[in-house]
Amino acid sequence: MLRTLLTLLILAVCFSVLSAAPSPLQKVPVTKPLSLGPATQVVRTDAPSLDGVRKPPPRRLDDPIGGAFLGGTTYYDYQHNSTCGKMIGQDASGRIAINWMNGLTEDPLGSRYVYYNVWDPESWSFIYDTVGIRVDASTRAGFVTAAVKDDGFCFPAFHQILTEDGHSAAAIDYIVYIDAFTTVEIPYLGEMEIIFPHIAIDTSGHLHTVNTDYGSYRVYYADGEPIFDASGFGIDIEWSEFQLVDTSNFMGPDIAASRHSQRVAIAYLATKAGDLGGLNVYLQVSEDAGENWDDPINVTNFAPPDTDCFNHGGEIPVCNQDTLRPWVDVHVFFDEHDYIHLAWTTSAWFYWNNEGTPGGWTYEFASQIYHWCEDRHEFNIVADGFYGNNGQHEANAYNCQRPNLAVDPLTDYLYCSFQLYDTIQYSSAGYPAADAWVTVSTDNGRTWAVATNVSRTDGGAATPPPGSMSETEITVASRVTEGLLHMQYVIDHDPGANWNGEGSPTLNPVIYQRIPIDSIPISPVIDPCQALRVDSTGYPWDLCGGSSVDDIAAGPPSEFLLYQNYPNPFNPATMIQFDLNRPMTATLKVYNVVGQEVATLLNEEALSAGVHKVNFDASALPSGVYIYRLTSATHAAARKMILLK
Repeated sequence: MLRTLLTLLILAVCFSVLSAAPSPLQKVPVTKPLSLGPATQVVRTDAPSLDGVRKPPPRRLDDPIGGAFLGGTTYYDYQHNSTCGKMIGQDASGRIAINWMNGLTEDPLGSRYVYYNVWDPESWSFIYDTVGIRVDASTRAGFVTAAVKDDGFCFPAFHQILTEDGHSAAAIDYIVYIDAFTTVEIPYLGEMEIIFPHIAIDTSGHLHTVNTDYGSYRVYYADGEPIFDASGFGIDIEWSEFQLVDTSNFMGPDIAASRHSQRVAIAYLATKAGDLGGLNVYLQVSEDAGENWDDPINVTNFAPPDTDCFNHGGEIPVCNQDTLRPWVDVHVFFDEHDYIHLAWTTSAWFYWNNEGTPGGWTYEFASQIYHWCEDRHEFNIVADGFYGNNGQHEANAYNCQRPNLAVDPLTDYLYCSFQLYDTIQYSSAGYPAADAWVTVSTDNGRTWAVATNVSRTDGGAATPPPGSMSETEITVASRVTEGLLHMQYVIDHDPGANWNGEGSPTLNPVIYQRIPIDSIPISPVIDPCQALRVDSTGYPWDLCGGSSVDDIAAGPPSEFLLYQNYPNPFNPATMIQFDLNRPMTATLKVYNVVGQEVATLLNEEALSAGVHKVNFDASALPSGVYIYRLTSATHAAARKMILLK
C-alpha cells in the first residue's frame, strides 16, 4: 500500500563522529556491588520544544568509533524479549536497511508499529530523513527482524494485531526505496497465537521464518516465496503452512540461511524431561531449503542436576553438575565456507542453592557468551561479564548478552557484537547502562580478541531521565563490506524496560553506526581455556590441555594467562597460577556466585613478567562455587572453582 512520506520532522542532527582506535576494556572494571548513594550529576539541558514535532533530546554519542547516524526514534525501548536476530542488512550497492519497533507515545500499551529506513552512501544520509516510514497497516505491530536481498528488496518480519491476537507476518517492498510495503500474514494454525518471527533469505531469494507459539513456546517454521509482477514490482508472498520444529519452553529461536547452498539452520533454547529446568542449545538443519529437516541436535548437552547425589547427601556443588546454562538468547549464522556458527548467552545456574533449596537459581550478573561451530564442535568463550552485582538489570537482561555474528568475506574473520552492562553508569532508579561492544576472531571462532567498546557513551552515575545513554538491541549486518561493520541499536535514555514498569518512558534514538574493522584490535585474546561443562566436553584441548600447573613449558610467558586452580575441587586450600607477559599492576579477587567479594589475594600489586603462583586458603568460607578474577589495566580473566568441605 502506497503511503505519503511521514511529514513529522525530528529536530536532531545525524550523528557522524570519527574517532581513533579504542582502548579495550576501559569502561568495565571489576568493582564491588554498585553503590547508589549521592553522586555528582551531569546537568543537561533539552532543546526548545516545537509544537507538533516529535524530537529526541539533544544527546550526542560521546566518542563512537566510526560514523553514527540517527535513523529514527522510538518510545519503545525494548525491541525483543530475547534473541534479536537481524534488524539490519545491506544490498549490493552499499545501501543499509534498518528496521525497528516504533512506539509513538509514552504509553507502552499505546500506538506501536514497525518502521524502516535506508542509509544511502551516495548522499551520506537516510533516504527517509530521521523519521523512517511505517511498514505495517495493522492496529499494533512490533518485534521486527529483517532480510535484505542484494537488489535492495527488504522483507521485514514481525507480528501484528488485526483483530484481537497477534500473528506472524512479513512485508515486501512494492518497489525498492519507495515508501510502499505489502504485508502478508502466514496462514493461521487453528487459533494459536504464533508470533515473534525471525526471518532469513537464501541464495534463490526464498524466505524462511522461525516463530514461537506464545501459549506454549513451541517452535514453528514457515517459508515463503516473494511474488513479483511482470514489471518487477513486489506484490505478494506465498507462505507455506506452519510446521512444528520442536517443543520448547522459551521464546527467542533464530534462523539463518546459507549464501552458498540450500542449507537452512534453526537454533533455539529448550528444557527436556530430566533437565529440571536447565536449558540447552538445540540446532535443527535442513539441507534442501526447508523441504526436509534433520533431527534436533542438543549442542550443549549439559549434565542435568544429579538427584541421586543430592538424595544421598552429596556435596551440593557436585550434585548441581553443569552450572553455566544458556539463558536469554541464541544466534545462528553461516560463514563463507558454509559452516554453521552458534553464539549464546550463559549465566550461572544452580538447581539447588547452598542451603539445598531447589528452584533453578539464575544470576544475571554472572554471564558470559560462548561460541560453537560445526567444523570442530568446540565451546569457545567470546566475552566475559562474570563480575560482581552491578545493580538490578531490566527484564530479561544479563551483564553480557545478545551476541550477533558477522563475517568479513575477504579475510574470513568473524565479528561478534554484544551488549555489556557497565558497573559505573546507572540511572537514578538504579538500572545499569550498557554499551555496544565488538570482538573479532581470526581463526573461525576458536579464540576471540578482548572486546572493544564501539559506542562509548557516558550515561553518568545516578542520572535522572532523560540523561542516561544505554545501548540496547544491538545487531550487525551479516557481512563486512568496504572494511566496515554495520551496526544498529537503540539508545535508551532511561535504562529499564518501560513496559515492565522499569524506568520512565523516553524518546530514544535508533542509531546506525559504520565501524571500521581496522579499529577493532585482533589481540590480545580473551583466555580461551574456560571450560563450559564440568566434564570438559568441547574443551579446546590442543590450545589448553597442556597448560596445567604441572607441565608449564619452560621459558618466559608469551601471553597473559590465568590457569585453572589446582587442586579443584579443593579443601580448604588451593593454588592459583597466572602468567604475565610483561610487568604490570594486577589485582586478584575471589567472589561468591551472587557477586560478593569474599577475598582479595592481590590488590593492585606491581608484578614482574613471568609465572606467578598465589595460595588461597578458604578455611573461613562455606562449601560452594567461587569465581576468581585477575585484572590489570589492559587485561581481565576469570575462572570458577569449587570448595568442598
